[in-house]
Amino acid sequence: MSEFMTEILHTIEKVAKILNVSKGTVRNLIRRRELVPVRFSNRIVRVPQSEIDKYIRVARDDSRQH
Repeated sequence: MSEFMTEILHTIEKVAKILNVSKGTVRNLIRRRELVPVRFSNRIVRVPQSEIDKYIRVARDDSRQH
């Protein structure tokens, strides 16, 4: 069995559905480095599941502080 886990990568459209936001919002999150994508080329961008999990965790923590 491999010691390395395979990271799930999502399209911008899938991330938008997961976060219940628009694709434009996902692109803005990437531009602001709130989500760090994997770029295979200028046009092929995927977001690791771990980045989505981290974003949700931070957003949840921020909402609890207010």
